[in-house]
Amino acid sequence: MTQKVVTLFDDHGHSFDYKRFGARLPDFLKTYPPSEYRIETVVTDLLSLQTGRLALLKEAIACGKKPADVGLPGIEADINTLVCTAVMYDRQNQIIRKASASMCISEHKDFESLETAAQQRLIALLGFGGQVFDGDEDHDMRRQGLSTPSPSVIPQVSSTEGEPTTSAPTGRTRGVPVALRRQVENLARQLSVQVGEISTEEQARSELQRLGEIQKERRAS
Repeated sequence: MTQKVVTLFDDHGHSFDYKRFGARLPDFLKTYPPSEYRIETVVTDLLSLQTGRLALLKEAIACGKKPADVGLPGIEADINTLVCTAVMYDRQNQIIRKASASMCISEHKDFESLETAAQQRLIALLGFGGQVFDGDEDHDMRRQGLSTPSPSVIPQVSSTEGEPTTSAPTGRTRGVPVALRRQVENLARQLSVQVGEISTEEQARSELQRLGEIQKERRAS
């Protein structure tokens, strides 16, 4: 059976509990029952949202020009990227909130995941699982050149020698949580990047952060 609450790790290897969309949905429906509210999803392609670029492309084609001839990027890079917008209405047909998500579609399941992503962002905006936006804020701060400090390492006193020692924020210095190791392995596989031997949680966190930076660089390029 799928777990309703799972432990995830951020780019710095710090763990947090995440409540899945299906686990949040019942409470959401109690507050916003389908008899009073409805949610509609609209799917479009990325280019249709770039009205200025789309107009220029149409003009270029009408003049018998290729996009590159007039200094415009083609549509090959984003042709498979779709945008799903979930819109919530009340009984008076007034828009309560709306939220969007985008995804590169390579198989049928991707489309379903995209629709779920848009709906989970919608209910998060309404107070059910707002932690989904923490990653957005982190990304925005990184783009601005800002950063948040990592949790401090807490000094502890050894019971045998009385000398100060340090431990990881989780209180464990040996062993790697299964979820953390799996996340490192999955990300490394996606990026086709080799990782070294991981025998401690600190090594796993460091490797996850390194892989996260590689992923961001590739997305930016």
